[in-house]
Amino acid sequence: MSGEEINEKPLVGDELLEEYESLMKDELSHLQERVYSTGYIKDGEPDYLGYFIALASARDEDFDVYELEGYDQFEIPYLALKIGKIIKLERFYENIISNLINKNVNLFEAYVIIRNLALIVNYKDKYKTGYITDYIDLNEIDREEKLNGSELIKKITNDKNELVYSPSMIMECGYRKCDDDGNENPSVIDFLEVVIKEKKVNIDEIDITNFDLISLVKELEFELNNLWKPYALGSVVWDNGDDLDAYYLYKSITLVIEIVDPSEFKISQKDYSQQEFKIVKSNEDKNFGLMPSGEYFIGECPFGAKESLDEYSHLLLDKGSVSSKKGETFILITTSYGDGEYLDNKNNSYPIGGGAIPCVSSALIEEEDADSYSYSINLHKFDEPFECNWFENGGYIQYGDTWIQTNEF
Repeated sequence: MSGEEINEKPLVGDELLEEYESLMKDELSHLQERVYSTGYIKDGEPDYLGYFIALASARDEDFDVYELEGYDQFEIPYLALKIGKIIKLERFYENIISNLINKNVNLFEAYVIIRNLALIVNYKDKYKTGYITDYIDLNEIDREEKLNGSELIKKITNDKNELVYSPSMIMECGYRKCDDDGNENPSVIDFLEVVIKEKKVNIDEIDITNFDLISLVKELEFELNNLWKPYALGSVVWDNGDDLDAYYLYKSITLVIEIVDPSEFKISQKDYSQQEFKIVKSNEDKNFGLMPSGEYFIGECPFGAKESLDEYSHLLLDKGSVSSKKGETFILITTSYGDGEYLDNKNNSYPIGGGAIPCVSSALIEEEDADSYSYSINLHKFDEPFECNWFENGGYIQYGDTWIQTNEF
């Protein structure tokens, strides 16, 4: 964008709102363009945070009660995880080695330090991912295009007989990963591991006990959250979405670097299942113990008619597992906001009118009632005793492997 196209001073107030609304009429408009066009530039780069704050002020928006306009709550984990994946590919390793080079840390120590660090995405301290795994470049440059052996060592050895491992050097040696758009990034781990193998260094003998990992983590978290998170956010938000939605996500999502045991390093690289979003546990959570294995109906439906169990069920809310005279079990856990229609992690729907979601042994429900209430109950088979919990964050009701969300993110 040329200098003539950029405002000398950033727009504020009504002028900002007028320009924003005009830009939003263009279906091809995207967040970075709107930041530039309204004059929010800092050191030649888009000033996302300045733009967000000014737009929120112009609209007099209170983020304590803000509700997302363009995103369904079930899209939030996807967006947050996507931001984490972008940061892991483009900035995580590069920022680490750049910091370590400035601290005169040698290549072998750098690798050991990296093995102690993992990236996590936190959403409002309510949900967080496991360790974000490394991006896999399915079209990675062929092995023969990478320097190896003595040729690699010669290339990276400087006049002081030190091994250079800067991002630019890694790229020069052919160790690159391309994102989905073909943008190249240094393949840091591949490069370091090849050098270590060639030099026959026993990494387990490298001592970093005197290195201040905690200070490094603080520096890295500041850089990733304040300098690079906005760029990643700009890559994942919808082009024509409300920019205050983007600001809300910016405020809600935090990139966290965790110091881990080096034995977990490979997990943080390759175990994709562990990186999914999980609930951050709270002191308000409730554990109701185990229910016996068997077939259960989850959802609202008359049950235990012969023993009048349904009639007195309101006295048994959040009391844990209850047994009938014949030993059949049931439990009733209340929702966060009473009545409504709730979804579980398997996309089953539970319309509720009694403020709780029961889990009832199938033997306690008459066949005709099961048929009549088929729209509100779902049959689940548990092969082993299963946990029953309620979680404050998300208002989740957990029956074994079934999680029902009764509150929003």
